[in-house]
Amino acid sequence: LFGVIGMQGIALMVENKVNLFEPRTLAVGAIIMIVGIGGNIGYPGGFLPITVGEIFPNGLPAIATGAVVGILLNAVFLMFEPPKMEFDQ
Repeated sequence: LFGVIGMQGIALMVENKVNLFEPRTLAVGAIIMIVGIGGNIGYPGGFLPITVGEIFPNGLPAIATGAVVGILLNAVFLMFEPPKMEFDQ
């Protein structure tokens, strides 16, 4: 099921002509995959070892944490525009 959802997301990005080689887009996608998939593989049960009281006593789910981190990182990138670079020719 997760693979189907992932493929639908990729199809939407291709359909909307999202530039996946733009550094900000690439960084957000990479962080989501690193936290979500890496956390799922690297920790028992797919829970990161960060507990949040009684809400997540076993730790944060890696896939959900990856999604939240990606949303926050994208918001930071939208708030702070990269500096404009001038090239001499």
